[in-house]
Amino acid sequence: MMAAGRYPAGGWDLGYARVSSTKQSLDRQLAALTEAGILDSRIHVDKKTGSTVDRPGLTKLLAYARPGDRIVVHTLDRRDRTTTVETGIHPTATSRSLTYSPMVTGSPA
Repeated sequence: MMAAGRYPAGGWDLGYARVSSTKQSLDRQLAALTEAGILDSRIHVDKKTGSTVDRPGLTKLLAYARPGDRIVVHTLDRRDRTTTVETGIHPTATSRSLTYSPMVTGSPA
């Protein structure tokens, strides 16, 4: 097992979870990211509407990410696909040699 502080040659898996209101729960997304092996310290979250570009968790994640890292999200529904492409994950990932990977596509059941 690799020591917590050593950076792997292939990069880290970094998690991003978001819900659109403070009344919604992140539990399902966080559980899935943790089950996928992403450490809690590498999971960033936001409780913001899909239409806002003010996402401190996403900003922190993108500032932390290094070339070779993979950004993992649990579910990417239609609204999130548009917002995510326009507001930063995909363009930033591409320009910085990061990989962007949704675990599930389509609206959650």
